[in-house]
Amino acid sequence: MDTTAAASRDLQLRKFIFGEEDFAALRELVKTHTGIHLTEQKREMVYGRLSRRLRALGLESFRAYRELLEGGDAAELVQFCNAITTNLTSFFREAHHFQYLREQLLAPLVDARAARRVRLWSAGCSTGEEPYSLAMTVHEALPDVRRRDIRILATDLDTEVLGRGERGVYDEDRVRGLAPQRLERFFRRQGGAGAAYAVASELRDLITFRELNLMRALPMKGPFDAIFCRNVVIYFDKDTQRELFARMARLQPLPRVGRVHAGRQDHLPEELRCAWPPVRAPRRVRPPSRASRAFTASGTRRARAGPPRCCRGSSTSRGTTRRSRRCSARASRRASPKGA
Repeated sequence: MDTTAAASRDLQLRKFIFGEEDFAALRELVKTHTGIHLTEQKREMVYGRLSRRLRALGLESFRAYRELLEGGDAAELVQFCNAITTNLTSFFREAHHFQYLREQLLAPLVDARAARRVRLWSAGCSTGEEPYSLAMTVHEALPDVRRRDIRILATDLDTEVLGRGERGVYDEDRVRGLAPQRLERFFRRQGGAGAAYAVASELRDLITFRELNLMRALPMKGPFDAIFCRNVVIYFDKDTQRELFARMARLQPLPRVGRVHAGRQDHLPEELRCAWPPVRAPRRVRPPSRASRAFTASGTRRARAGPPRCCRGSSTSRGTTRRSRRCSARASRRASPKGA
């Protein structure tokens, strides 16, 4: 089946007509309201996610849906943004960022004579795993949290996932990667079979959840000691990324310990890398290579086990070849002590 026939079949299987004009207009709305730059490869994703909205609203076409959005329906604009945005997260994702926070920011506060305010921001908090991971890190690093002025701001554009984060109840598979000590200390098990885990109040008390569109003016004045903006801007174009990080930089006046933690797939603008050098994951210790194992601690080469390289695989049905015998004799002379 050729490409034209396949495309024709796909159109017949669809309930709604989704033409080039529809995709171009919706892609522009996505860019305006979320900052996400959708490529041509995202066409099917857009159709799949937004066709559910058409069914829920009882609309007959994407044209009618576009007119609803362009007319300024605030409630549906929220649902539109919720449908497009992707929310993938986990507790202590990219754990080296939390280790850096503990060692560079929180640990020096333990012996500080005067307790100072600490402000952390989880930008794009999704269903809450990241801000709760920040709260666990704070409690583990500072035993006297209740006597300190520490707050965590958790924001997201998607109101649905924001509500789930604020509720702080997770299925068993979502907490399976947590250490048993953390699970016991910071969560309360609910129910029997198919149990869920609720976040303890000591974590909730540190966090404020708020809806926030990063494409608009930031209402916060700061300063923040750390901003976690990880895997949030990967779908933004370069100019949008640069503008957003520049606004975040104004919330962290130097010379503070504060920094922005970007995700593995995010790319900070070159002009900001001096202020916020990337926090790298520690390198894994690899076993010594075959070449390094060939040398002793003193640097001398170890005696090779087995026949010399030139003789390997040179056996014949009548025994070793003439070349093999010469190599064996040469190896024997090298191994014999002088004067023997």
